[in-house]
Amino acid sequence: MERGIEDADYHYLLNLLIKAVDDFNNIEINNRFVPRIGIVGEIFVKYNFFSNGNIIEWLSSQGVEVDLPPIQSFFSQFFINETYDQKAFFKRSFVDRIKYSLLEIYSKYHLVQIERVMREFRFYRKIHDLKELSEITDEIVSLVNQFGEGWLLTAEMIAMLREGTSNIVCLQPFGCISNHITGKGMEKKLKEMFPDLNLLALDMDAGTSEVNILNRLHLMVSEAHEQTACEMETMPEQKETRRFTIPDVFPKEFHAFNSYTSLEVEKWRAWVSNLELWERARKMKRRIGL
Repeated sequence: MERGIEDADYHYLLNLLIKAVDDFNNIEINNRFVPRIGIVGEIFVKYNFFSNGNIIEWLSSQGVEVDLPPIQSFFSQFFINETYDQKAFFKRSFVDRIKYSLLEIYSKYHLVQIERVMREFRFYRKIHDLKELSEITDEIVSLVNQFGEGWLLTAEMIAMLREGTSNIVCLQPFGCISNHITGKGMEKKLKEMFPDLNLLALDMDAGTSEVNILNRLHLMVSEAHEQTACEMETMPEQKETRRFTIPDVFPKEFHAFNSYTSLEVEKWRAWVSNLELWERARKMKRRIGL
């Protein structure tokens, strides 16, 4: 894999992804419902295990499914920022508009190939349309916030909340003003749209107490497990389906009489057929035109 990354061999990495999907699909799992906690924040703290203190591995060990946004969104937001800057007259360059439009088409072509492979994954979840998310996010925080993660941090929280992930951890370096604004600073506005939001902002700093971080995480994990238990109790039980049957309103004597008359009619038909009267009657009907 290192050779494919160093050489930027797209086809090699795509084939490696196909193999990875097959391997993960063959893993035996415990198919039980577990709580989900989302992770957002500054890109390095969010994806680097050393900088975030292996928080993803720790949450997984607590019986929690970790919802981590795709890293490609961090780079795809550049095209939306370029379009916004052109419309807001922050930048006026027809050459750049054409150049970045072609680059966006080129990158989308490769992302579609990756999406096609990921559809075979048994836990596949469709990637959110970043352009649609940016329009929703613009109602909460302006897209002019482009420093660091900028408006993308708010957009990732909205995407999780729309999928039902109400417990979110926001990781940020100490003193990161942009993440404090578009992350923790958006908590009040987001709660107006999503009242179930439970946002935990953590400053990942060398001087931060590890015990303090774990205590706050334990509280969120406990609350997430309680919410899951309540949801499981309130889920409606699957009722046994029954076939619809017409109630028997006629007495048994009527059915006995009906069976008896049907039998007598069949006997009469057989007797008439032997006399060839039945065939003569049919020929007479044809002549008359009935």
